[in-house]
This record gives sequence, C-alpha cells and structure tokens, in this order.
Amino acid sequence: MRKVIRLEAINKKFTGFALKDVNIEVSNGEYYVLLGRSGSGKSLILEIIAGLQKPSSGKVIINGRDITSLPIHKRRIGFVFQNQSLFPHMTVRENIKFALNSKERILQQSNIDNLSDFLNILHLMERFPLSLSLGESHRVALVRTLVTNPSCLLLDEPLSSLDAQSKYEIRSLLRKINQGIVYFGESNKNKPMTVIHVTHDYEEALALSTRISVIEEGLITQEGKPQEVFRHPKSSFIAKFIGIKNFYRGHISKSDDSDICKFEVINEDENYLYFSVPKPEIFTQEEYSLTIRSEDVILSLDKIESSVRNIFHGVITDIENAVNGVEITVDIGGLDISSLITYGSFKKMNLQLKQTVYAGFKASAVRFA
Repeated sequence: MRKVIRLEAINKKFTGFALKDVNIEVSNGEYYVLLGRSGSGKSLILEIIAGLQKPSSGKVIINGRDITSLPIHKRRIGFVFQNQSLFPHMTVRENIKFALNSKERILQQSNIDNLSDFLNILHLMERFPLSLSLGESHRVALVRTLVTNPSCLLLDEPLSSLDAQSKYEIRSLLRKINQGIVYFGESNKNKPMTVIHVTHDYEEALALSTRISVIEEGLITQEGKPQEVFRHPKSSFIAKFIGIKNFYRGHISKSDDSDICKFEVINEDENYLYFSVPKPEIFTQEEYSLTIRSEDVILSLDKIESSVRNIFHGVITDIENAVNGVEITVDIGGLDISSLITYGSFKKMNLQLKQTVYAGFKASAVRFA
C-alpha cells in the first residue's frame, strides 16, 4: 500500500524534553493513532508534520516528496486543534469559509452546504462559536478543515472534554470521514481519508485505529495493529497505560509436564514467586513478559478447590469501582495482582481493605506479551 506520510529519524530538542529518532510510516487510507500520556510528545509530532514546528533533524515526507522545509500553507494538510480554534467574532459560516479564497467560496458553496448537512451543522451556520456546545464546535472545526480538501487529516485530542454521547457521535463521524462516506466534493466520494489522531485514551484508540504507536517520553516504544498492541504490550508502562494491571516479567524453567512450565516472577522485593504457565513455543534464557486479564483472576475467602494451578494467599490493598464490576488488588507476597469481580460477588463476600483472601488463575489465562 502506498505510503502517504513518512517520518524519517525525526529529532526535536527542547530544554528538558526531546523527540528521539521518531520513524513513522502511514499508508493511504489508514487511521493511525499516536497514543501516550500528556507531555509525551505526541502533539509535537503532529505539529512537525503540519509545519508548525521544524525538527532538529530528520525528514517529513508526504506522497514521496520531502516537505521538511515547505511552508505550512503549501503542505495541503488538515489540522484540527484540541481547542478547535474557532474565531469568536465570526459566524459558523464565516469560520468555515475563512480558509478559502473569494473564488473558492463561491464555487464551493454547494459542497460546503452538503458537507455541513452531513455533519449536522447546517442549521448552525449563522450562529457564533460561543453559543455552540463542545460537540457542535468539534463538527464545525472538522468542516472548516475538510473544505480545504487536505491530502490527510491531523487530529489533536479531538474527543477530549466531550460527554459520552458526543464522543460516540464524533467517533462515528471520524470513521465515516476516514472511510470516504463523509466527504467534501464529488471527486472525494468513497475516497478514504488518511488520518493521524493523537490521544491519551486507549479505548478511543482501540475504537478508531487501524494501527497504533505508543509514545513514551519522546520515544515510540511499540507500534502495530490495535489487537497486537493491546494483547501483547512490550513493557509494563504500555500495559498499565492501556489498562492491563497484571503485567509481569520473569524467567521460565523447563518442566517434566508436557504443557506447563514454571515462571519465576522478577520481583523488586526479591521475594521468589512462581506461576504455572503454558509452555512457550521457543525456550530462551531471556526474560519473558506475560499478562493476565483481571477478569480471569478468581477471588475466594476459602482456599480454591479446583483445577486452578495458580493459587495464592494475600491481602486486599485496594478496592475500586469499575464499569463492569469491582476491581480488587491483592498483595500476594510482595506482588500485586488485580481481579475484576461482579458487584454481586463483592457484596456477597463482603470484601474489605486489609482482608485476607485467596487469588487464583488458570495457566491457560496467561498470555505472553
């Protein structure tokens, strides 16, 4: 597939922060998400692509052309800022037309109205930005960017500060824009729009992306399809950031059992703890990383009598309400393990902080990262 955007060894240095050797390739029609915490450098990457910042070294290549030194207005890149940047003294219609010259404003009027109708803002055209909801402001900013007919679309935290219903609606719109279902002008009908989207929300990334890069302190630490990144995080930072609480590193020793091995967990307290895990396809002396879904960890007040191989006695150190139940953290000999149980089970067991419980999981619940 043709590469639309390519960043080659991008570095950008500031006092106390730097982007470090960033390499990204985005194919035509991809929905590419940069996922990271605030201050990790993800928005800075968008600004370098758009031309708002110049890299200390490296190249920005769009459609095979080196545009690193090209002025912003010649790049044909659409950028939707986190705060929408609408002009408060202009109506919605005037904001949308601002980026067009006088001739384009006349020629494109029909296309502007069609796109505004698609995004359900046609009835807002004579309103001023201060009278709009956040969701409406986001739609106006999208229309204003798309009418410039960009070759790709950069989105900086486009769903931040929105309520749940507005997030759902804008997410649906972004998918349709990416797929070419929502478009500006007949020549773009059914033509996929390449999108690079910056966010700190892993659920947002999972819902929209075809590919994800995780960025940590100016460095891209993992890249891949969303299922690969979320099922096989390469570090504890990535695992914790995307909501996986049970991430462990350790060494595997061979076992007489044909299917099960012993996993020695690397523990900062230097307490020895072992898990029974499935035998990996290839044995090495290197560290392994594994994850266990919180849903797969069983809690019991009494010792678990079943086929569960991994059973530990521990103390509850944290209790947190979750969307799908209650998340319980248990200290099992200097190591935390998280279990997600139903609210009914939580009430039935009457669980409390500092209470002792048994935590267990099957060897089959282990996933190697």
